[in-house]
Amino acid sequence: MKQGSISHLLLIGFGSLLVSSNLTQASCVSMQMQHQYPFSPSLTIETSQAPDEGMLPTGYNHSIICISNISEKFYGNPYYGQPYWIQIFFNEAYVRSCGGRSSDSEDSKICTYPIVNSVEADSGNYTCVARNQLSCIIGTLPVKFEKPTLPTVTLNPPQDFNVSYGSTVNFTCEARGSPKPKITWYKDGRPLFGRNIQNVQGISQLTLESVTSYDGGEYWCEAKNSEGGRTSNNTTIKVLSMPVILVHPSNVSLNLEETNIKVIFFCKVIGFPRPSITWLKNDSTLTGGMVVQNGSSSFLVLQSVTKEETFARYKCIAKNSLGEVSSKEGVLVVREQIQHSGITKGQRPFYFQPRSIKAITGDHVVFVCAVEGSPVPQIVWLKDGSANVDGNIDYYSGEKSATSVLKIYPVSESHVGRYSCEATRFAGNAISQEAVLVITGKDKRRLNKESSHSTLCISKAVWVPVATGAFVLLLIVISIFFVHVRNKNAKFNIAKKMREDNQFPHLHTQDDMISQQRGNSKAPRYQMTNLAFTNL
Repeated sequence: MKQGSISHLLLIGFGSLLVSSNLTQASCVSMQMQHQYPFSPSLTIETSQAPDEGMLPTGYNHSIICISNISEKFYGNPYYGQPYWIQIFFNEAYVRSCGGRSSDSEDSKICTYPIVNSVEADSGNYTCVARNQLSCIIGTLPVKFEKPTLPTVTLNPPQDFNVSYGSTVNFTCEARGSPKPKITWYKDGRPLFGRNIQNVQGISQLTLESVTSYDGGEYWCEAKNSEGGRTSNNTTIKVLSMPVILVHPSNVSLNLEETNIKVIFFCKVIGFPRPSITWLKNDSTLTGGMVVQNGSSSFLVLQSVTKEETFARYKCIAKNSLGEVSSKEGVLVVREQIQHSGITKGQRPFYFQPRSIKAITGDHVVFVCAVEGSPVPQIVWLKDGSANVDGNIDYYSGEKSATSVLKIYPVSESHVGRYSCEATRFAGNAISQEAVLVITGKDKRRLNKESSHSTLCISKAVWVPVATGAFVLLLIVISIFFVHVRNKNAKFNIAKKMREDNQFPHLHTQDDMISQQRGNSKAPRYQMTNLAFTNL
């Protein structure tokens, strides 16, 4: 840096003139006005334990922290805008200095004043002054030290209230104490966390947006510090909502032979105000039975059931000031049992009943049903409660018993269901236990056929390219053989013609060479190899 140059001094002086023209009575820019003076360094003052609080507990170690950053503008040279000196004053008395020389300039400068084992006398105004080459800035933080105290906490709104479904609810919890207390929210005894909680200077706000029935409940807040904790009063909110069915009535099945059996249908709803629950039978007002409502749950109890009750449909209706809702229907199925001489009440005539079967498509399936009685009952097969059964039936009857065999072949997906047999006679009827037919896989023969077809496809995929390659290879071999024979004949014809033309009298074909070997052994012998002649 050339700090002694004339241009440098003129620039600093010009900058100081510009800043001083906008200052108040003090020679430095006020911290609250720093956004209006782009050539002055920025300034922030805070305490170490509670940066946003001006009240601190005694008996602890604290620090006053002054932070200054480079100015927004600096005439093209950052050096001019960098803070190089920070001073700290307590009640206008100098207590601390950081920097002070031009070489101490930096983009961000921090100066800390420690307060050890604080007492109430440390309360007062702590002032920071920061300087750069163009300007200075001043700010004051009032700090009060007091003895540690338990928190005080207040929750608003303080009373219970009702809210509409889908609306927004705001709770505020204000806590005071030294040290600064920490606030925690609770709903029905469980702590709450999340982005819907905002904390600012000892006040915490809980926001519930688009509330539903599940947001209803009891809320409170708790404030804690090193001295202990306190809990606010409780506030309960109730969300106004039309009824919603949580549990629908279920189907009920019973036999008339079963005595002292109560049929109970159950329905559970939510809503506020609490819905009233009524019951309908076959879409008409219920005339019999006893209805018991316990809070949001309702029970329909049928003390006695007759044959006429079979397939009766029951549902509950929940209604409050905001609306009405209907549940799904529960069906009552009543089965009549036979009663006659030779069969006591509650006794079934079956001594062999159908059994559940797991099969694969294409299998043979056989169900057997055997009954006894006098007179001998007739047997009717049922599928899913209907007499429409697809299969062959063999019936064998004796003096006191009868056997019926249901044969299904081939079995398919359409045969899946619940099979039972019904024994009928003049005194009534009885239905056996249900046997379930389940399809677990495909026909093995079909699978084998598909496997064979797959194998054949794989074989074709292999031998077709192999045969084609062998045929092509054979053609290549034959072509090479014919080319070889043709070349050999061509060489022989060329040599023979040249000898006949007497151009090479000593050139002999293979036959001449053999005769020459047998005759005149002194004559020179030649053979032709690729038109080159070699003396042997």
